[in-house]
Amino acid sequence: MAYRTVGKALPRIEGYGKVSGQTKYAADLPFEDLLWAKVLRSPIPHGRVKKIDTSKAKALGGVHAVLTGADVANVFVGTRVKDQPVLVSDRVRFVGDAVAAVAADSQALAEEALNLIEVEYEELPGVYDPEEALKPTAPLIHEDRARYKNAPKIPEGVSPRNLQSYTQWKHGDVDAALQKAARVFEHTFRTPLSHHGYLEPCACTVQAHADGRVEVWAANKGPWGLRDQMAEDFGIPQQKIKIHIVHVGGDFGAKASLIDVPIAYHLSKATGRPVKLVLDYTEEILAGGHRHPAVIHLRTGVEEDGTLAAVKATVHFSGGAYGAQKANPQVTVLGGRRLASMYRVPAFCCDTYCAYTNQVPCTQTRTPGSPQIVFAFESQMDIIARELGMDPVDLRRRNILHDGDASPMGEKWQHILVGETLERAVKASGWKKSAGKNNRGWGIALYERGAPEGKA
Repeated sequence: MAYRTVGKALPRIEGYGKVSGQTKYAADLPFEDLLWAKVLRSPIPHGRVKKIDTSKAKALGGVHAVLTGADVANVFVGTRVKDQPVLVSDRVRFVGDAVAAVAADSQALAEEALNLIEVEYEELPGVYDPEEALKPTAPLIHEDRARYKNAPKIPEGVSPRNLQSYTQWKHGDVDAALQKAARVFEHTFRTPLSHHGYLEPCACTVQAHADGRVEVWAANKGPWGLRDQMAEDFGIPQQKIKIHIVHVGGDFGAKASLIDVPIAYHLSKATGRPVKLVLDYTEEILAGGHRHPAVIHLRTGVEEDGTLAAVKATVHFSGGAYGAQKANPQVTVLGGRRLASMYRVPAFCCDTYCAYTNQVPCTQTRTPGSPQIVFAFESQMDIIARELGMDPVDLRRRNILHDGDASPMGEKWQHILVGETLERAVKASGWKKSAGKNNRGWGIALYERGAPEGKA
């Protein structure tokens, strides 16, 4: 069979424009009568906004709009769960929360206006660890979680305090299996908060026309989703929203969120002019979506020959101050779904929690929840192999799924090629044949994820 694309060096359609510097990104696009936006962000992680005075900022020449939470009261946004205000009204929940926004003739003027806004805060206790956040004595971050549209339901018997979402995967009697196992290994793994690190910061321009039409130019990978979210959150008919497609300079999961567009939209609506908002890199770290930090506690039972007998896991994700930036607020679903998913595990239970904390809101980052959990379990598999005196590859060979086997989630796999893939990887890598002169290290892990079908 002759392939047209596979195995052939083909020029990327957009390649020349990018390498030559001719490609225009959202921040580069020119507009007539343009205003520039800047956002005043909270300097404290948790507190009440007692007083805000914008009079000096409004009096500055070249400033055309200064908005606070009072101007967009009770307007909440989110990709799915609607729990993040466009601008906070009375409470800030993380360092970087949007308190006020300015539209001015230049970025420098907008920045100057921000410095003239006076805010008085009453600082409140904060909580930053997801396990601590779920304790009954933890500071309450959202006092009425149930009022948010699309908030995940909380199962009976699970405490709702600071809980974004909860999921359990279970089959078999895991406690009995752990008691019978020859060896039980117990470990806790932690993964950090991390930003996607894309080169292009979030940027957009929004034009709210007098006739009700809205045009958006944004560094956003999901134009249809962005249109639908704006229609739902702001009550705009879908047919009146036009999303202009622009190049995206790096995404990794973050460029489908409503970090910038809602603020630019309300400033444009207030001024009748196009408004451009470009986050700087400090703002990206403060307010852009991040990967969920996680605390993963594993108890794994094995027989003396290394056969897995049971896995019991408790996972706590920190979701940050809001769940709005996630396509699916239940990162707990996908995270737990990947635990030991390539192995035969007769008894299995994984309780996954995602907690509100006073950290930057988290979003999807290269399969949300999965890398954290896979890192933890595959690391424990290496520990088990070392304790049993086995080669890590042999331990995996003994436990991987084959045709007709059920995964820990109860899925029956057909035409599965885990074994073949593992053997090819071992052969291609020259597994442990020689350490070489460069102190080469060896590692192995198994991971699976879904992928769309059809033509590219």
